[in-house]
Amino acid sequence: MGPLEIANLVGCGISEIDVKRRVRVFVISTGDEIVDSIAELGPGRIMNVNGPLICALADRHGFEVTGDEIVRDDLEQTTDCIRRGLDRSDVVLLSGGVSEGDFDYVPEAMRRCGLEIHFDRVATKPGKPVTFGTGDAGIFFGLPGNPVSTFVAFHTFVLRAAARLSNAKYSVKRFKIRLAKELKRKPANRIALVPCRITPDGFAEPVAYHGSAHLAAVLGADGFMEIPKQTDRLPAHSDVAIMVFGF
Repeated sequence: MGPLEIANLVGCGISEIDVKRRVRVFVISTGDEIVDSIAELGPGRIMNVNGPLICALADRHGFEVTGDEIVRDDLEQTTDCIRRGLDRSDVVLLSGGVSEGDFDYVPEAMRRCGLEIHFDRVATKPGKPVTFGTGDAGIFFGLPGNPVSTFVAFHTFVLRAAARLSNAKYSVKRFKIRLAKELKRKPANRIALVPCRITPDGFAEPVAYHGSAHLAAVLGADGFMEIPKQTDRLPAHSDVAIMVFGF
């Protein structure tokens, strides 16, 4: 319910409505390198960015956050934390630990919690290593470790699932706009989502962007332009799809 929805209801003399229970999410950040305090920073240590990012996104979209934890690179701890999250929520959102590596225990931990893995890769950039699983205990998303990838995956996958749970509409806006100038990129077998801004004269242009850890680029963007697979060039003034994630 936003300001306009509330005002319209009141204007029609409606003071009470039926609502759905808020979707409950449990947030997990993984990795031995993750710390929550600047005092703990040092070689091989980084701040826990994804935990606060996901919690803030969840709050913006009306979810109830039932837990926010850091778990180390340990199979038993990861399994226990996922199981605890499933007990307390409708959806577990875990970031990191879902790519191929010696210390990525998440897939095995999921199986131990009775979750069936439906997919563990998607053809988008950023956001390739997204894992999705379900079981009797609930729904699980393994989101990428880099924050821009997590931001994109939250909007393209988590919000869609939450809408289905709430019998609501998927809220991400998508429309077409003309490209301000020619865009070139290396062709790839993935859809590229490029941070962009809308110019005062109504065109789309990419912002300076240095990869999926570059959150500052997203701060200066109005949305993400969608570059199709195997596309190495888009001429100036060609149509391009834009997704607006409610900045």
